[in-house]
Amino acid sequence: MDCLKANLILPNGNNKVYMASWYNGEIAKVYDITQYGNNTNTMLVFFWQELINQNNGSTVYFHNFGGYDAILSLPALLELPFTFSPVMKDGEIISIKVTNKGKVLLTIKDSIRILPGSLAKLAKDWGATTQKDHFPHYFWKDCIERTLSYFGPIPAYEYFEPKRTSLKDYEEMKALFSNNNWSFLGVSKKYIMGDCIALYQVLVKYFETVQSKFPIDPLKIFSAPSASFRIWRTQQLPLLKNEGLKVYDLSHNLDSELRDSYCGGIVEVLDLNLKQEVIHKYDINGLYSYVRLTQDLKYPIGEPEVILNPSVSDLPKFL
Repeated sequence: MDCLKANLILPNGNNKVYMASWYNGEIAKVYDITQYGNNTNTMLVFFWQELINQNNGSTVYFHNFGGYDAILSLPALLELPFTFSPVMKDGEIISIKVTNKGKVLLTIKDSIRILPGSLAKLAKDWGATTQKDHFPHYFWKDCIERTLSYFGPIPAYEYFEPKRTSLKDYEEMKALFSNNNWSFLGVSKKYIMGDCIALYQVLVKYFETVQSKFPIDPLKIFSAPSASFRIWRTQQLPLLKNEGLKVYDLSHNLDSELRDSYCGGIVEVLDLNLKQEVIHKYDINGLYSYVRLTQDLKYPIGEPEVILNPSVSDLPKFL
């Protein structure tokens, strides 16, 4: 199941959430703040309540929930009388389980961690029958009431996001609304539900593809790296064991010590005094794997040994 919310970017740069929706393949629901006294929080509380009540025990996906949607929609969710168990990484929300007396009511995940990329590109790449539409997110008529009730000519191109809507796209939309019958609320509802359905179709195709090729449950995936690791453990690791090769799992006892070595340091070299007419620069990536392939496996293999306070003589020499 998929959820999305729509927001306006106000002249002062703030975001105003005025609409939310969810789609589970059968039921499609759209909520707008005109139904709730133009109060965003009241609308979102009702949105969360119905989402949980009508999809009990489901997993729901927001696209970019960890960074954007969570900030705007979580305060209303936290008002409900449930228990919330988040999974966090680097200060961002990966997942939230909503429970009541030990029973899981809803599991919230971020689809952008599973399928990185814009929804528009994903819908095209995965051949979704519903494609992402265009909307003037910067359109504003002095106040929220006037903006939501707007009906007339399509807003000028300056109110659209150029990286999402080309001039050609705009001219095509302009022709569709040549009778000056563009409705802010009407177009908003079509736009947000189109996004919801497109995301649903993309995820269904992705999950079907994963299940057809690998023996894993895609609903247990939190991110693209976790999918790769789960596939490796369920498919590749057994093959290595059949060949008599043992792979040591260091994630339980040495992970914190080894993690810093995953990232390289700053390697830029800048010398403004170089006088040569021709300068050759080399940037080497993946040197560890290269050496493993070319140096007769001299680099560390087998079960690791932890040495506290090592001396120079403890360090291996590969000369």
